[in-house]
Amino acid sequence: MRFDLTSKDFIAVLLILIVFVFVLETTSMIKSNVIFGDEGFHAGLAKWISENKEYPKWNPLGYTNVFKTGYSRPPLFNILEAGFLFVLGNHEIVLKILSPIIAALIGISFYILIKNLYNKEIGFIATLIFIGFPSFVTYSLLVFDEILFVFYMVLFMLTLSMGVKTGNNKYWLLSGIFGGLGMLTKNAGIMVPLFLSLAFLYLVIKEKDLKLYVKKFLFLLIIIALVFGPFVLRNLELYNTIACYEIPFAPIDQSGCDLKTFEEVRAFDVRNLSGSTESDILKVGLVSFVDFAYGNYWFVLVGLFGGFALFLTQQNKVNSLFLIMLFLVIFIIYGSYSRAEDVARQILFWSGILALISAVYWGEIYKLLEKYNKYLGIVILVAIVFLSYQNITEKVKTMENAKRFSPEFFQACDWVKSNLSKDIILMTFWGYRASYSCERIISPGWADIRLNDDPADIVRVAEMHGITHFFIQKFSITQEPSRESYSVAFVKLLEDNPDKFEKLYENGPPFDQCLQQGLCNGNIIYKVVY
Repeated sequence: MRFDLTSKDFIAVLLILIVFVFVLETTSMIKSNVIFGDEGFHAGLAKWISENKEYPKWNPLGYTNVFKTGYSRPPLFNILEAGFLFVLGNHEIVLKILSPIIAALIGISFYILIKNLYNKEIGFIATLIFIGFPSFVTYSLLVFDEILFVFYMVLFMLTLSMGVKTGNNKYWLLSGIFGGLGMLTKNAGIMVPLFLSLAFLYLVIKEKDLKLYVKKFLFLLIIIALVFGPFVLRNLELYNTIACYEIPFAPIDQSGCDLKTFEEVRAFDVRNLSGSTESDILKVGLVSFVDFAYGNYWFVLVGLFGGFALFLTQQNKVNSLFLIMLFLVIFIIYGSYSRAEDVARQILFWSGILALISAVYWGEIYKLLEKYNKYLGIVILVAIVFLSYQNITEKVKTMENAKRFSPEFFQACDWVKSNLSKDIILMTFWGYRASYSCERIISPGWADIRLNDDPADIVRVAEMHGITHFFIQKFSITQEPSRESYSVAFVKLLEDNPDKFEKLYENGPPFDQCLQQGLCNGNIIYKVVY
C-alpha cells in the first residue's frame, strides 16, 4: 500500500510547528525589553497615538525648539499597534506579542497560497524555509514594521499570482487591497507600482491581449489608489509633497518634511566605530552575509541554483512574475548596501521568493526520491524541518543575548521619571530607547554640542534647542567621537565644568574608574545650567 501524505497531514504538521515557533518567539519577547534598534520609536509612537487618539504632523517623541521632523513615514504599523493598545489596554505585552502573531499568520497564508499556486509539498517546504530564515526570525522578535510589511507583500504577490493564474477577479481585488496596505506600512512598498509596471508589460507581450490587461491592471491601480491615496493627500496638505522619502526615478521636493531653523557647524566623520553587520556587504563578505540572513547557506544556495534552473526551463506566467519581483530587489540593495543588517532587513519580503525558488527545487527532489521508495521523500521533509528548527532556535538564543541591555540604563530612566518634570528635553544618541523608557522628549546628540570644546558655546547651543539635560551612557564612551558614541574629551569637559553642567545623577562605577578599566556600565545625567 502506497504511503501518501495528504493536504490535511501537511497543514497539521505545519500548524504544530508554527504554534511551537510562536510560543518560542513569544516567550523570548516577553523576557526581553523593548529597546533594540527602532523598537523604542515604534512602541513609543503607538503608545502616544493610543493615548492622544491623534495622527500627529510632527514626531511627538523627539524634537527641540528649532528642530522637528515630520511624522510622514507610512503609518499603518504604528496605527495597528495603537489600535491594539487602545482596545486591550496600554500594556507592553500587547506590543511584544504582535510581531510573533503576524509572523504566524505569514506562515499560514504563505503555505495556503503557494499550495494553490504549486502543490502542497512545495508550499510546505517553502514555508519552512521562509520562517526558518534567521532574518525572518529576527524581525519576528522585534517591534518593527518589517514583519507587517512582509505580511501584506506576501499576500499582495501571491493573490496577484493567483489572479493571473485563474483569471478570478476576487484575487485581483485582494491583491490591490494588500498592495495598498503594503505601501502604507513601509517605504519599500514603492516597489508595488514599479513591479506592476513591469508585470503589465510582460503579460501584454506574452499574452498579446492589451485590452484584457489594461482592464485588470487599471482595476488593480484604482484599488491601490483608494487605499494609499489618503496618505498622499495628507502629505500634500501637511508637507507640500507626495512623500517624505525617496522614490526611485522621481526626485521630489522634501523641504517641508522637516522644520529646521538653524545650521550646524560641525559634523561627525563616522556613524559608528564598530564593525559586524554595521559594515557593508562587501566588508562583511557574501558568505558571512548569507549565513547571517539565511542560516544554513549551503542548503539555501543549492536550492536556489537548482530552483533558478527549473524556473528558467519551466517558464510560465507565475514563475515569471516572481522573477520580475526578485529583479527589483536590486533597487533595495542599492539603497541599503552600506549596512549588511539593513540589507537583510529591507529585503525580508524578497527572502520569501528565494524560499519559494529553493522549495521548487527541493520539491522536485522530494518527488524523485518518492518514486524510488515511498519513504525516501520524507527524508527531505524531515531534513528541512530539522534545519529550520536549528535556524530558529539558534537565532532566538542569539536575539535574546543581543536584546539584553544595561540594567543601569533602566534604573536611570526610573530616576528620570521620578525626579524630573515631563517638560524637560534629554539629549542622547540613544534617542528612542530613552524616549520610550524614560517617557520624556529627547533630542538628537548634536555634533555642535558633542564635538564642541567651548563649554559656554555648548550651553548656548543647548539653550537654543531647549535641551535641559544630557543623558550620557558610560558604555558608549570611546576615545574617538562618532555619531553613536560619546568621546572621552566631551565627557571630561562636562565633568570639569560643574558650574555649567550640574551632575544630578550617576550610577555604575565613577567616570574616572571607567577610564581606568575601560568600558563599563552606568549613566550620568547632567543638568545644563543657563
